[in-house]
Amino acid sequence: MRPPKLIKPYIVSFSRQVIGAVDAMPFYIPCTPLHNFPHNECFSLVESYVALHGGNMVLGWAIWEYPKAFIEAEFHAVWCAPDGSYLDISPRNHVVPRVLFIPDVRRKYNGTQVDNIRKPLTKDKNIENFLSLRSEYFRLLNEGDLKHQLGEISATPKILANIKEATILEEKLLRHYGPCYKP
Repeated sequence: MRPPKLIKPYIVSFSRQVIGAVDAMPFYIPCTPLHNFPHNECFSLVESYVALHGGNMVLGWAIWEYPKAFIEAEFHAVWCAPDGSYLDISPRNHVVPRVLFIPDVRRKYNGTQVDNIRKPLTKDKNIENFLSLRSEYFRLLNEGDLKHQLGEISATPKILANIKEATILEEKLLRHYGPCYKP
């Protein structure tokens, strides 16, 4: 997945649906990930950074796209510097120079995982099934006490079956739509 290259009307519409505001507009934020910090831990990282450098944590959604296949909103935190500029300081598995972000003043972070919001960009059963599997994967990883657990967990047979099926669909999407990440 990558940030959309352009903020097209369907991206704006999706972003507004995600946060429930008709006049909100997503914007690009430069990414300068901090080194030697865990990936996907933006909330605690930004909170610590604010304590050291001032400014504040802004909650919202990073918008990602698999071009021509689907778009996805990921609950995310970024740093707002004392001068009002925004910066995404969170390390990722792949380097992106900027992220498309839309603040969400209604959301609060309560220490639990939040599933991504996904929307197909075309009518394709493989995309629909893949997105359904991603939602199911999130549910499986957050059942019961797992909801509050961070870091690695042991994969159950259901999780392994989900991963296997999603991998098969991902390969089909790759053959049909090309790579999902093109810098």
